[in-house]
Amino acid sequence: MTGPQHYHAAEDCQKHASKCESGSALERSWQMDGLVHAVLALAAATGLNDAETGKAGLDCAEWQETAAVRSDFGPPGETT
Repeated sequence: MTGPQHYHAAEDCQKHASKCESGSALERSWQMDGLVHAVLALAAATGLNDAETGKAGLDCAEWQETAAVRSDFGPPGETT
């Protein structure tokens, strides 16, 4: 998976968790899966630019699209 794909997977996990019974094992499972994807997305984003040259990484365009404002995702518990 690419960094942006991990980012989207983390969002999807949060959507699933928000639909679960609060405090349930299933909710926690979705939250933990989302956390793993979020950390992997963060690690990928950290490597976006070369610190020495400032050149963009290979998936820069995909990250720019991923970071764009989207209307299909709201706060936890909000259905869209």
